[in-house]
Amino acid sequence: MNTTIKKLSILLLAGMALFSVNSCGDKDKDKYVEPPKPKVFAITGTVSTEKTINANNTIQAVTDIEDETFDIVGTSSIKNKKFSIPLGIPKVLMPINLDGFPETISIDNPKAKIAICSMLQLLNGGTMPPSDEMPMDMLMCSNEKPQIDFEGGYSEPENTIVYMYVDSNLKIKGSFKDEAGDEVEYQVIMNLDLKKGWNIVKMVTKPEKSEAISLTTVPSDYKWYLMSDFVFSAMPLRASTPRFNSSVLSWLK
Repeated sequence: MNTTIKKLSILLLAGMALFSVNSCGDKDKDKYVEPPKPKVFAITGTVSTEKTINANNTIQAVTDIEDETFDIVGTSSIKNKKFSIPLGIPKVLMPINLDGFPETISIDNPKAKIAICSMLQLLNGGTMPPSDEMPMDMLMCSNEKPQIDFEGGYSEPENTIVYMYVDSNLKIKGSFKDEAGDEVEYQVIMNLDLKKGWNIVKMVTKPEKSEAISLTTVPSDYKWYLMSDFVFSAMPLRASTPRFNSSVLSWLK
C-alpha cells in the first residue's frame, strides 16, 4: 500500500511540474512582442564651406518632378554645419521612360516608379515653398569641388552622389552608345540594383561616358559642397535656379 501511495505521489508531483512548465510556456506565448520599427533612411553629412551657416537655417531634400517643380521629401535643422535628413516617401513618383532605352538595356521591372533627389536646398531661415524673395542655396555631394566656368556658373564634377526612390525592387543593367554635341559618341552605362525605398547611386559623368552605379554607403571622401561657393554672383541662388540632373538619369524620366 505504501508503495502504491508513493507511486501516486510521484506521478502527482510530476504532473504538477509539467502543468507548471506548460503554464509558463503559455504565458510567454501570450506576451506581446513589439514588432521592430522600420529603419528610416536619412541623408547625413557636413557642409564643406568656409561660410558661416546660421543656426536658424533649414536644409531640405527635394526630388525633381518636371520643369522647376519639386517635391519635398525631408527637412532638417543644421548645427555646426552638420545635418541629418530623414527621408519620407515621395508624394510624386514617375514611371520609367521605356522609350528612351535600347534593347541592350535590361529592365527587370518596367512598371516600377521612381523619384530622384540630386541636390539639397539650404534655406536662409523660413520654410518651403520658397519664392524669389526667399534666398536659398544648394548642396551637391561629390569627391571633388565643382569648378567655376567662364560664364559665371559651375561645371559638373565627374563623380556625384544622388538618391533614388523606387516603389518596388528594380534592376537596370547594360550599356549603349549615344550622341553628345557635334555627333560625338559617348557611352551610357547602367548598373543599378535598387531595393524598394531609398537607394544611394553614384554618378560618373565624363566626356566619353556617363555611368550610374548602385552603392550601399556613401564613400568617405565625398563631401557636401555649397554651390554658391562656386558661382560668380553676389546674389544668392533662388528657387528658380535650374536643378542638376545627370545626363544618364535623364534617360529614366
